[in-house]
Amino acid sequence: MKNDKKKMISTKRALQLPLLMLALLTQLAFGQTGYNKVDASGMKQGQWLKMWNNGVVKYKGVFKNDKPVGAFNYYYPSGKLKSVMTFSEDGSKAHNISYHENGKKMAEGDFVNQKKVGVWKYFSDVDGKLVSEENYKNGLLDGKSTTYYIDEGKPFEVTEYLKGIKNGEWVKYFMDEQIMTRTFYVNGKLDGDFVNYDPNGTLIVKGQYSEGEMDGTWLYYDEKGKLYRKEVYSKGALVSTDDLDK
Repeated sequence: MKNDKKKMISTKRALQLPLLMLALLTQLAFGQTGYNKVDASGMKQGQWLKMWNNGVVKYKGVFKNDKPVGAFNYYYPSGKLKSVMTFSEDGSKAHNISYHENGKKMAEGDFVNQKKVGVWKYFSDVDGKLVSEENYKNGLLDGKSTTYYIDEGKPFEVTEYLKGIKNGEWVKYFMDEQIMTRTFYVNGKLDGDFVNYDPNGTLIVKGQYSEGEMDGTWLYYDEKGKLYRKEVYSKGALVSTDDLDK
């Protein structure tokens, strides 16, 4: 049994060796043919190419004075294209298109100084349909973020952000675009009026939040719109409940 185990380990190492040698030889070859050069000041210049340990290209692109310019292609260890980053002449801006390993687009958006800016879109790995959209400013979520019912392409949830924190209206929708839930955030906490509707558009819950806690009077309605319960809260604590006749 021990001999068999030793043979298996030896065989595994023997199989790994050619891959490691291939990666090493490939790196050396690129170093001798104009790739991966630095100037006297230590800055990257010209064509650069890096490899995964299995010998597959990890990324390739061009540097100018240590900054990426033009198109950079990034790859999965399988060799499939992972993303294309197209840089501005000074390297400060880049347009990114990322791909799922099955080849379908994953995401698209822009960077400025390596931080996300503007609208970013994200797509399904199954059918390539839009999954969500986010707005960024200086690397932080800022503005509306929307997730979609994938098959219909209609909004499911819309959230407002300010400097990476939830601030403003938060809404969930039914598939027919009627409002399911609507409330507000202030500095990342639920704060303000809260309403919840059933698929027929009938109000079923109405209340308020204050600094993330249920506060004040909460009203509950049946499917016919008749009030059947009233609750009173104070800073998240239930003060009283009044069950009414349906």
